[in-house]
Amino acid sequence: MNRVVAILFAALLIASLAFAQAPAPQGTQPAQGAPSGQQPQAGQQPAQAAPATPAPLGRKLPEAKSKEEFEAYRTAITTATDAATTEAAAVDFAKKFPQSEIRSLIFTRAMMLYQQQNNAEKAIEMGREVLKIVPNDPSAATIVAYDLAETTRSTDLDKDEKLKEAEANAKLALANVDTNLLIPQTATPEQVDGLKRFVRSSAYGALAQTSLVREDYKAAEEYLRKGIDSDPANPEPVLWLRLSIALDRQKRYPEALNAANKALSLSPANSPMFNQAKDQRDRLTQLAGSGAAAPQTTPAKPATQAPAPTKP
Repeated sequence: MNRVVAILFAALLIASLAFAQAPAPQGTQPAQGAPSGQQPQAGQQPAQAAPATPAPLGRKLPEAKSKEEFEAYRTAITTATDAATTEAAAVDFAKKFPQSEIRSLIFTRAMMLYQQQNNAEKAIEMGREVLKIVPNDPSAATIVAYDLAETTRSTDLDKDEKLKEAEANAKLALANVDTNLLIPQTATPEQVDGLKRFVRSSAYGALAQTSLVREDYKAAEEYLRKGIDSDPANPEPVLWLRLSIALDRQKRYPEALNAANKALSLSPANSPMFNQAKDQRDRLTQLAGSGAAAPQTTPAKPATQAPAPTKP
């Protein structure tokens, strides 16, 4: 799900850079209107305050408590050039300002940069750091859930532990997407709605993958349908392919074939997802033509990994 990376990264990058470009805290400012110490002249209406900027439909940006804290954040966010230097900057900032709310923004940026590099292990590590600071952050929860679900295999000794963590974070994302998503002040209501739909779809996709690894194909089917329905304007081929696999494993072959055809139609020609969908389609077509009551070949592996995110 490359869009996991592209959409979340764009939103969070705008939010973090907007904060970095804001004026440093200066203490209490006089109210807007007449200049401080002056009164409106006789017969003159008091100056009206400038209209307030509409509040974003989500969590507001955290605030720096001092100019020193703000300048340290701005230096960290604007001078770190890649994932590793951003992580180092986040760790250094957290040591200097261990109670700062804005350290979450630097760890979030490191998480997204590691996700762009397809470094799931480090993205999970940074996401966990964000969740220590902001336990209800749906963006970090989505990334942690997604990467854990994608990288856990049925043969892993710690499979159950990782799947439980993935499941918990996906459900956390779903529970908090409407109220705690970090959203740029400039985002329109339509953009906010699209971002929330995308997070829901991704979270359901992670839940589906945990179910596939557990070989609970009925639960996987239910989560996949919810994921598809959450963002119908932006269908993900991997969700349709995995729906085909879940239906295939339940021996519902005509439905599985329809889902495989949908995945094929949505995938770029000759991409890995296209080839996987084609193999699944061809296999199910052959099965339907033979009138077999059970598959004669092995379905695609449920844990087949989606294209690695390159992505808040």
